[in-house]
Amino acid sequence: MIMKPRISNQKNQALTITEVLVSVVVVLVLAGIAYLIFHHAKSARENVRHNRSSEIQNALQNQPSENQNVSQNQSSENQNVPQSQSSEIQCVNNLKQIGLAFRIWEGDNRDKYPMQISARWGGAMEPAAQGNVAPIFRVMSNELSTPKVLVCPADADRSPANRFTTGFDNSHVSYFVGLDANDRFPQTLLSGDANMAVDDVPVKTGLLHLSAPDSVTWTSARHAKEQGNVGNIGLADGSVQTASSSFLQQMLRQSGATNRLAIP
Repeated sequence: MIMKPRISNQKNQALTITEVLVSVVVVLVLAGIAYLIFHHAKSARENVRHNRSSEIQNALQNQPSENQNVSQNQSSENQNVPQSQSSEIQCVNNLKQIGLAFRIWEGDNRDKYPMQISARWGGAMEPAAQGNVAPIFRVMSNELSTPKVLVCPADADRSPANRFTTGFDNSHVSYFVGLDANDRFPQTLLSGDANMAVDDVPVKTGLLHLSAPDSVTWTSARHAKEQGNVGNIGLADGSVQTASSSFLQQMLRQSGATNRLAIP
C-alpha cells in the first residue's frame, strides 16, 4: 500500500500592509512611553540629588563655628588674620567640602561610602582595607571637583595635586578616612587631620586600629597652639569639630569600640 503525502489545505498568510503599519505604530507608541518613563525617572533622580546637595550645603554653611564668633566691633582688627589661624579655617572648610562629597556620593550609591563598596562596582573597599586613602577620594572626584581640598594648608609635608588622574596618591592627601563611618551614627569619624600619635609615637601610613583605651594625641606638625595641639575632625553627620587631644580621646570613646582609620 502506497502512502500518499498529506497536503494541508491551510495557506501561509502574510501580514497585510495595514497590519504591518499598525504593528509599527504600536511599537513606536510603546517606545515613546518607555522613553518618557525613563526620562521622568532620571529627572526625578537629578532633582533629588540637587535638593539633597543644596540641603546639605545649607546645613553646613549654617553650622556655628568658633571662627565666626567675632563681634562686628572687632572686624577691623581682624582683617589681617594670622597665618596659623587662616590655615586652620581653611582646613575646616576643606573637611566640610570632603564631608559634603561623601554624603552626595553615598546618596547616589545605595547610601554607602566608597570604602563600603567593592572596586568592581565603582567603590574603593579593597584599597581602603589596606589603608590606602587615595582611591577613596579618586572615586569621588566628581563630587570633590578639585584635589586641592585634600591638603591642609598647615601640612608642610604634602602638596596638592593638580588632578585626580596622573600622579595622584597618598602624598597629596592630608586627611585620614574612617572606614567605620556611618551616617546612621552621626558621631562616627569620617575624615580629619592625620597628624596623630598613639602613646606619643606618630602614626604611620596604612591602616590604623584605634580603640577607646588607646592614648591618642595630636602632634605639633599642624595646628599647634600655646595651650596645646589641636586638630580638625569631620564627622558622619557632616559637621567639623576642632578638637584638643583630650577631646579627641573623648570622641573616640563616643564613636565606637574600634575605629579603623586609613592614614595617608
